[in-house]
Amino acid sequence: MAEEIAKSQPTTLSHKPGLKPEDFIVDVINMDYGMKKKNPVNNVRFYCKSDLNKAFRISKEQVSKLLPEKFEEQQIRVYCKTADEICDARKYFVQWCIDNNFTKPQDGDIVAPELTPMKADWNVVKDDEKHDSKKNSSTPKPRKSLFND
Repeated sequence: MAEEIAKSQPTTLSHKPGLKPEDFIVDVINMDYGMKKKNPVNNVRFYCKSDLNKAFRISKEQVSKLLPEKFEEQQIRVYCKTADEICDARKYFVQWCIDNNFTKPQDGDIVAPELTPMKADWNVVKDDEKHDSKKNSSTPKPRKSLFND
């Protein structure tokens, strides 16, 4: 993946930074509740106080609204070994995200403001995100995963 990021040189750079694949360290982190995309509560049995010998499942509607809708998350972290070119490396990563239709990096507007307007849908807030943004505006919803199991 470092090779792909090194090839994603933004056309807006005024100089040729010359970042190579060996200048990047890419760390893909997959997080889940131990069951990939499945809801772990589906495997939990509950008991009623009146009959402790009978276990039952509960429906999705009976589960707390505080539980997440998705049970798997992926983060991609890119590190640059060359301290002098960190600003350019950030722009490479934003360009790579654009090229691969990934969610905008958390600081994409800050590190590469000249790149992010190219993806018009990155700047559009969907109706469900407007509602959710009141609760947690720092967590964007991912478009796709890098690796599908």
